[in-house]
Amino acid sequence: MENELVKIFVGELWQATIVKELLNDNGISAFIENELMGNIAPWQIAAGGSASVTVMIANSDYALAKPLVDEFTNGSNPLPVEDE
Repeated sequence: MENELVKIFVGELWQATIVKELLNDNGISAFIENELMGNIAPWQIAAGGSASVTVMIANSDYALAKPLVDEFTNGSNPLPVEDE
């Protein structure tokens, strides 16, 4: 279904925030799931407390979002760098 929500990223809050903003900047609606509990009590969300925050998007946006998230997670910088 096109309106189903899917996970596009799971990680720490600071990482999820960057991914969400990256997606939003590219016209893809995204939101963070478990933002508060992932920060206050991450061990209640995920074993060991790591990777407790999830970025969710519409299934219909997955094909557009996946390459952007892959660039972020593989260490390359998809954000433009200003010339000095």
